[in-house]
Parts: sequence; C-alpha cells; structure tokens
Amino acid sequence: MDFLKDVLRGVKRYFLISQVQFVKVPFCHELTVERVLAQIRAHREIMQYLPDLPEKGTPYVERDFLFTIVNTLDSRYFKAALAELEHRRALKAKSEQDAMIEIDSNLLNLLEKVQSRLSGQKLVASRRAMG
Repeated sequence: MDFLKDVLRGVKRYFLISQVQFVKVPFCHELTVERVLAQIRAHREIMQYLPDLPEKGTPYVERDFLFTIVNTLDSRYFKAALAELEHRRALKAKSEQDAMIEIDSNLLNLLEKVQSRLSGQKLVASRRAMG
C-alpha cells in the first residue's frame, strides 16, 4: 500500500501500460528476484519504479513486476543475462565433454561383454532366489 501512496504523491514513478515492455524470463537459479534486486539496488532510475526495499531481511517484489520494470527501462538486461548464462553452460558442457576419456574399441568390447555376462548372472541369481 505504501508504494501506491508514494506513486500518488509523486515520490515513486510509474509507466502507462502502453509504455511497458513485458518480458517472460525462464526460471533459473541465476536469475532470481534476490539476485536481480542485488544488481539493480544501486540504480536510482530503476528504484524509482519499485517499492522501497527494507535494509534488513528479505525484500518482497513480485518476480514478473520486477522483471517487467527492469526490461522496460533496459531491454538489453535480460537478453544479455540469458546470453551470458547460455555461454557459461556451453563452456561447462564443453569442459565436461573434454573431461571424458577415450577408450580403445577392443577394451570397450571387452567391458560390454563383461557387463552383459554380469547382467545375465544377476537375472539368473534373482530367478533362483524367487524359486
């Protein structure tokens, strides 16, 4: 309620619906309300459109509202953040792929035969236990 009073008194600013640039941001742990708030807290222009945040404790700002305000003021913010996340994930996948070992085809065949034999023995053993 305080935020609405601040808007009506001219302390806080607002957008007309025609000015708003809505955005749908996928849910991921890197882009939470808390993390976005931590990044924008020092930006006075953005904070003029948001309720005052408590100094201590967890602030509550609805996710879609916050993300829409940020996107309206900086339409590149989430595009850049998502591009950075995708880049990090690609690097991580590449490093995991690079971490894999290459197995000689003869050794692979041997491992597959052993696995097949062990699988068969487990089935036989479980059938005996059931009988």
